[in-house]
Amino acid sequence: MATLIADTLDVDKAIAEENQLPAGIYQIRFYTTQPVSQENLQDIFDHLYAHRVDVQAVGQKKTKGLWYVSVDYSRPEVSSETISALPVAIIPLIAFGMIMALVGIGIFKMEDLTGSIGKLLLIVFGGTIVIAAITRKPLEAAATRYIERRF
Repeated sequence: MATLIADTLDVDKAIAEENQLPAGIYQIRFYTTQPVSQENLQDIFDHLYAHRVDVQAVGQKKTKGLWYVSVDYSRPEVSSETISALPVAIIPLIAFGMIMALVGIGIFKMEDLTGSIGKLLLIVFGGTIVIAAITRKPLEAAATRYIERRF
């Protein structure tokens, strides 16, 4: 059996009372002057179910000359485990972003990268050979002069 939360017209007051309640099955009543069709009751159920409310029953009754729509729902236990798991959920997103960046570079810039790497390697190896050739002569000459002076 559902516990009636409040019989009030103030929505903010009903929300404040509902937020303070422990886990359990509760009932909310919406008073109307006219009866609601079965199609509208099913729409209410579908809407709440789509918004992840654990709806037990939706029905209507008449009391003291007024019709009301009652919604019985189960309020789950509030858990802090989902909040503490949030940083753990971000780690795969970072890895996914890095992988997508590498794939994006690989797909869209592969030709540019290979062309640039080829040119860069040519410059580095060519420069190394030229520098070695230039420095070889003076080093060889300095070494022979040093040896001649010594002996």
